[in-house]
Amino acid sequence: MSKDKSKDKHCNYNNFKKTRYFHGMLMTDRDFREEQIYHNEKRKLLNRMLHGWGVVCGLGIKVPDSQSSKIIITPGMALDCHGNEIVVCEDFEVDLKKETICPESHEKEKDPCAGMEKDGEENKYYIAIKYTETPTDPVPVYTPGGGCEEKVCDYSRTREGFCIKLFDEANCPPQPSQCLGIESLANRIYDCRKEENGEIDYPEECLKDKAMAFKKDFCSKEVCCPDCCPSEHYVVLGTVRYNANTKKYKVNLNESRQYVISIPFFKYMFTAFFDGTEKILKDVVDELKDVDVPDVNLLHENPIAALCWLAEQAIEMDKKLEISENSRRVEGMAKSKAEALLQEQGLKPVGTVTLTEANRRKLILHSSKVKELEKGDAVEIVVDAQNKPRFYIPAREKVELRTFKRELNGTLKTIDELKSEIEKLKKEKKK
Repeated sequence: MSKDKSKDKHCNYNNFKKTRYFHGMLMTDRDFREEQIYHNEKRKLLNRMLHGWGVVCGLGIKVPDSQSSKIIITPGMALDCHGNEIVVCEDFEVDLKKETICPESHEKEKDPCAGMEKDGEENKYYIAIKYTETPTDPVPVYTPGGGCEEKVCDYSRTREGFCIKLFDEANCPPQPSQCLGIESLANRIYDCRKEENGEIDYPEECLKDKAMAFKKDFCSKEVCCPDCCPSEHYVVLGTVRYNANTKKYKVNLNESRQYVISIPFFKYMFTAFFDGTEKILKDVVDELKDVDVPDVNLLHENPIAALCWLAEQAIEMDKKLEISENSRRVEGMAKSKAEALLQEQGLKPVGTVTLTEANRRKLILHSSKVKELEKGDAVEIVVDAQNKPRFYIPAREKVELRTFKRELNGTLKTIDELKSEIEKLKKEKKK
């Protein structure tokens, strides 16, 4: 029977084999084992290629007592570079003295860790976790045609678990490196670095050459696959330092720790940095002061709703970009006539500003403040590229000064009220 019915002669096959069932097939334990192997290895392949390896979530390290050798690994999940899921379901206590860090000593009066201190320096150890399996649930094995005396037991299940281990700096567990098929752009640019007389320079010609070389390599190189994984992979959760002089343990959760950059991880990072931004925006962006700004987390919770809100705001903002009727009165006039009209209104023309696409929004928003102007206030005439007046706006310095004066007057008024209240209390006290 032909195994390959394909007419394409350029075919090859990987090592994945799935069971092909048919009526009348004799089933053995091998068929069921290979069925499990196929699905497990496929899932692990996706984990390796799409997610990578590292801590997915949780797996913190708590030190209830800095002078106790016991630490707690909190619940969480990690992926190793084989694609195995390492799951810790509840707090897991680890006694460092029972690990390689501080072997138990029979001399009660002697600190078992004191001998590990070198020249008064702290010793650093890596706390790592790995995936492990163990057979469980033994059941009797019945041999066909055998007697009762031939009955034996075998394990019917495989339980997945984890193992915690400590490593010193000399024996840190090997970790696969990040794959990059070419030299990075930053490293290439740094090669251009020149230092003369204490000044650092990056010559433009060198930068261009490096950028072109990077473009050539980057555009012609395929995306590399993850590096080969060590036969036994421990995912590092952090480091612990022990000082024999102070007899204290200190944990660093982020040293040598690597995360799987998942969508939930990105959401966590976004929220950690930007949660509450909508309140700040309402304070600093004039256009949003009277707008019901949604929670900034809407960007990752429901990006479609967030984009729709932004689109609506863009339409509303465009509507608001209308020059006030008062300011438009100078439109099309000669510059001298516009200045004269402003002086008749009791305003003081102090200069001109050219209207461009870059400053259009800002200047038109300033024009809305014309209604707040008082006699004697300074204004600027906005002209187009042909130097023709279009509208006028408050002179920024004058507006800012007036705002400052108002705030100052409010503060002085509050002080006067406090003084009056103090004097009143003094009089009442004398009575």
